[in-house]
Amino acid sequence: MRVAVELVEALINSEAYPLEEKLREARRFVARHELGPSTRAIVEAAERRNIPAFRVGPDSLVQLGYGTHHRFIQAAMCDRTSAVGVEIAGDKELTKRMLEQVSIPVPRGVVVETEEEALAALRSVGAPVVVKPPDGRQGLGVSLNLSTPEEVLLAFRIAREYSRHVLVEELFEGRNYRVLVVGGEMVAASERTPCGVTGDGARRHHAAGLGLRLV
Repeated sequence: MRVAVELVEALINSEAYPLEEKLREARRFVARHELGPSTRAIVEAAERRNIPAFRVGPDSLVQLGYGTHHRFIQAAMCDRTSAVGVEIAGDKELTKRMLEQVSIPVPRGVVVETEEEALAALRSVGAPVVVKPPDGRQGLGVSLNLSTPEEVLLAFRIAREYSRHVLVEELFEGRNYRVLVVGGEMVAASERTPCGVTGDGARRHHAAGLGLRLV
């Protein structure tokens, strides 16, 4: 509203107005504060059923309904999500071990604590590898497609900024999807695409984060 008023006043006074700059600021604000695809899918489903939904606090905690029937959701979790399940999912190595126990293929990997162990893991697993915190989230501290000792050492130091332990595992190439399942039925999916910049060889560009495309 403020930008709209400023724009109208600039037009009335025949003054220049940095509209594109203001729009870029608005887009950055929306990108920082909009709901993620899973939360958004649940909120939209609630709205279709005339269930009130509103944000609680600055993050992605959302209340559905009122009174004794209200529920809370955050991302793909609700107030009845198992705390044990969350702890398991937050530990990549433990999750892999449990999946492997029921014959689901998982990438080979080693949890290490020192640079020497990281280099030994590279030799054991074989290039290319991924280096990442075993308990991280949102891609923080993750380095992909590493083949040389120098790359692995640099990635190890980056991952150590987020966790005392570091996971070195084989790289699986493919497309990255997140799927939301409610009541045994898939209700939403998003494809996570790495950010990319096409430059002109002269000007500096900057990009960060992951692109999400609802599929």
